[in-house]
Amino acid sequence: MKKIYTAVSVFGILGSLALANFALADDTSPAPSSSVRQDQKQERKNKAEGRIQKAKERADQEKARMEEKTAKVKEKIEERKAKEQEKMQRMVDNVRKFWGDMVRRLEQLLKNEDRMVSGLSDKLDRIASKGKDVTAFRKQLDDVKKLLADAKSALKDAGSKVESILKTEKDVKVAREKVRDLEKGIRDQIKVAHRALEDVRKAVGGLNKEEPKPSTSPTPTLSPKPTP
Repeated sequence: MKKIYTAVSVFGILGSLALANFALADDTSPAPSSSVRQDQKQERKNKAEGRIQKAKERADQEKARMEEKTAKVKEKIEERKAKEQEKMQRMVDNVRKFWGDMVRRLEQLLKNEDRMVSGLSDKLDRIASKGKDVTAFRKQLDDVKKLLADAKSALKDAGSKVESILKTEKDVKVAREKVRDLEKGIRDQIKVAHRALEDVRKAVGGLNKEEPKPSTSPTPTLSPKPTP
C-alpha cells in the first residue's frame, strides 16, 4: 500500500514538473519583431480597406441600378404624358372641326333667311305699288331683320368664345358640350327669326290675294217665232 502511494506521489511530482516546463517554455518563446507586427497591422488595414472598397463598389452598383430604374420609370411617364397630350390635342382639333362645320351650316341658314327676307321685301314693294298699305308688314319684316342681325353678330363673336373655352376648360368633353350649347343658342336665334318671317310671309300672302271678279256670261239671243 505504501508503494502505491509513493508511485502516485512520484507521478504527481513528474506531472507538475512537466506543466511547469511547458509554461516556462511558453513564457520563454520569442516575441514577434516590430517588422512582423507592422506587417500584420498593414495586412489588417489592407483587409479593412478591401472590405470598404467592396462595400463602396456594391453601393455604386446599387446606385447605378436605381438611377437606371428611375430613368426608365421617368421615360415611361413622359411617354404616357406625350400620348395623353397627343390624345387631348386630337380631341381639341375635333372640337374645332365640329365648330367649323357648324359655322358653315349656320351661315347657310342665315343666307337662306336673307333670301326669304329679300323676296318678301320685293313682294311688299309690288303690293305697295298697287296702292295698298304695307307699313305694318314692313315693320314686322324689319323686326325679322333685327333678329337675323343679332344671330349673325352672335355667330361672329362665337369664334373667339370657342377658343377661350378650349384654352380654359381642361376637360375636352366638357369643352365640347359648351361649344355645342353655343351653337344651339345661335341656331335657336335663327329659328326664332324664321318663325317670325313665316308669320309675315303668311300675312302678306293673304294680303296679296285679289278678290275674284264676277263672271260675265253672254246674253242669249231669242230666235223669232214663226207667224201662224
